[in-house]
Amino acid sequence: MSTISGNQDGQDTERQALAAENLRLRQENRLLREWQQKSVRYIRDKVNQLLAVVETAPLRSEELDDEMLITLDPIGIVSDSFKQILENLRRTNEDLELANSEIDAIFHAAGAGLLVLNAEREIVSFNAKLAEMFPAGIKPQVSQGNLDPPWLTEIRCPGGLFDKVVKRRGGASQTNWNLGLHCYDVVGSPIFSRSGDLVQVVLLFNDVTERRRNEQAWLMPIPASIPYLIRCRRGFC
Repeated sequence: MSTISGNQDGQDTERQALAAENLRLRQENRLLREWQQKSVRYIRDKVNQLLAVVETAPLRSEELDDEMLITLDPIGIVSDSFKQILENLRRTNEDLELANSEIDAIFHAAGAGLLVLNAEREIVSFNAKLAEMFPAGIKPQVSQGNLDPPWLTEIRCPGGLFDKVVKRRGGASQTNWNLGLHCYDVVGSPIFSRSGDLVQVVLLFNDVTERRRNEQAWLMPIPASIPYLIRCRRGFC
């Protein structure tokens, strides 16, 4: 009888152990399912964030279920897309760098003086020709706020040209503008952003001092003796 009772107790203990193990496994299984669901949601959210960066519509659950989401490896696909985008950006930057170098070379090799101003009438840049053509002691420089010398105001808006360009939102010109003993013809052109805002104004200076002096010389009254001398040299005196 004691043997039967002992066997019964052993079986009950084994059943209890199996029940406890079964409960533990079910709890672990539930936790694993919850973890998997959280992981899939996390992956889906991050994939959608990456897709938004490349301006692509987010994944919809009816288009790509959880199992396919893991199988297709969308993060890897988006990563490859990013590689292509970065490579294109690298090539674009190289092309832009080359274009900027070409523009800079043309800018400094131009036969006319060039001055670039921002919308606040501050000097952004100028070429070497402009620095050469101004009178001694008057040299252009990048704007430094309150430290700008007084004569710099004249250079930035010769004859009110900057204001004309801003008001018209188009090109304008100023002829016979004087600075010191020099005379210049100046042409202004606006530069706009993609949104249509005026961001810069380019002023082109052409030194016409010699031409202006010659014009004034021709307009001066001719002394009466000069025609007489001319007639004498021709033998008509």
